[in-house]
Amino acid sequence: MDDICEELGFDPQFLYELADASSSLYKVFDMPKRSGGFRTICVPADKLKNIQRLILDGFLGKIDMPAHMHGGIKGRSIATNAEVHVGKPLVVNIDLKDFFQSISVEAVRSIFSRIYNLDENAAEIFVKLTTYGNSLPQGAPTSSLLASKRWHLSNILE
Repeated sequence: MDDICEELGFDPQFLYELADASSSLYKVFDMPKRSGGFRTICVPADKLKNIQRLILDGFLGKIDMPAHMHGGIKGRSIATNAEVHVGKPLVVNIDLKDFFQSISVEAVRSIFSRIYNLDENAAEIFVKLTTYGNSLPQGAPTSSLLASKRWHLSNILE
């Protein structure tokens, strides 16, 4: 873990303390959906959000993802995803109910241990820094890419 902290420019002690306090560093609110109902948004406090962005840019984004995946991947967006579908006779758009909330802490731990080969302690620190409650928080900078990696990992293992 110290090697990762050094590479990313983190003070290990600060990271451990932030990880332990992370569950109290979110503002949680419900946002109305266009289709009705509500979506729970969990916005991390600035100090946690800044660390999540550093984790996203300096660590999570270092492993390439397949070209067909766009969620949370630097240089890709809703627009780049849409570009490949322009002019197609049929496009299906699916909104998975509670998608981020369906990705468990165990699934996130699996990403850090299987894709990034982190030891148990390091994986646990990163899990605490990137999850809220028992799942990925909608509103955290790391959630989209972690969700894409979970989707990719589950397809590799099947």
